[in-house]
Amino acid sequence: MPGQRVPVMADSSVLAGIPLPCKALMEKRLFFSAAAKTVLEMEASKYQIIISDVEVFSFPNTTTAQENRQLLADTLFNSLKNSGYEIRSSNDDPAYTWLSTNNRKIIMYFMVNKKETSLYFGKADKLPPSFSTTSAIAEKSTMKSEGTKTWVNSDLSSNISSDNSNPPGLANLSAEGRQLTGKWGNLSGSKVNYQDESTGYMVVSGQSRGYGLELRPDGSFLQTTVVTSGRPSYRIFVSTTGNWTTNNNQLIFYPKDRHYRKWENEMITTDEHSVPERYTMFWNKKINDITGKECLYVKYDIGQPQWDELCKE
Repeated sequence: MPGQRVPVMADSSVLAGIPLPCKALMEKRLFFSAAAKTVLEMEASKYQIIISDVEVFSFPNTTTAQENRQLLADTLFNSLKNSGYEIRSSNDDPAYTWLSTNNRKIIMYFMVNKKETSLYFGKADKLPPSFSTTSAIAEKSTMKSEGTKTWVNSDLSSNISSDNSNPPGLANLSAEGRQLTGKWGNLSGSKVNYQDESTGYMVVSGQSRGYGLELRPDGSFLQTTVVTSGRPSYRIFVSTTGNWTTNNNQLIFYPKDRHYRKWENEMITTDEHSVPERYTMFWNKKINDITGKECLYVKYDIGQPQWDELCKE
């Protein structure tokens, strides 16, 4: 079709300002750019970060040898490091990496498959709150096989103490903390299912709606996030459990487990557990003027322009 954009070969990223590990196919068709932006926004939207410009690259894997895939990852992360980037891997999904220099804020998605490697760069308007408090220069990259896929992650050093010791339970919750107990947001809904390849049966696992936070009176919590997309077809379910307490206008969470699951075309591709670092939310509570519901308003960074609304179930 006249005027239609077609893929081109590229050896560098203009958005990130780095040479690529080798020549790559750069997609300029709007469908692929929109799909890549959706993937990047899955991570960015958790922090109310806006993604504008996007670059989409793919590298054909001419061999399935693990060492060749590792070399591709090492070369990419060394290129970023040599260009002066601070590098911070996502706490939720090691396929995402946050990058920062004096004049650039970038989110990167890097996924190594058997047939090809996908690399997306997106220009971000800001960085996650945890970025500025973490020493995050990647010294090397590590790779972990997940079935037919390989996740690429950074081996990062951190100044943050990962003290996940249990906070006091109900007996030591403040009066303010006691009034926060309950289910906030969308913790209910239809179940998320996946097919167990070994049996052929559908397995019920989790919920399929939005975002929710349950603050239990015994000092434990459940936090859930669900992301779905029609094109490309994927679904992500994240549940975090642990203990919680309050300190003035902050909710403090001590995670014990985060369960991350991803489905592509209704088949589960990732099913993994991790223990995140302690984290906090700022909060306030009031009645929604329109619905009359009691709602909890939270944000990870007090500088965020908007509060996330979680109304009581």
